[in-house]
Amino acid sequence: MIAALAEEKGWTRVIFVTSSYQLSRAGLLLGRCFDGEVLGVRAQPGLAPFAWARRVGHEWLAWAHDVTISRGC
Repeated sequence: MIAALAEEKGWTRVIFVTSSYQLSRAGLLLGRCFDGEVLGVRAQPGLAPFAWARRVGHEWLAWAHDVTISRGC
């Protein structure tokens, strides 16, 4: 959806804001679908240590899946 909107509007750069633990994977996924510059801005969520660890663990597994199995846009 972002790539289609960018093409429609003639954007050459997309800036996204997401939580710090999602920054790497979000940039990877947006970069696959958008041909221009992709910039990420880190937001620091206020999470308890257990919730933080759980989300980081999920992102690591999802990132591994996205770079090995699910490689399309």
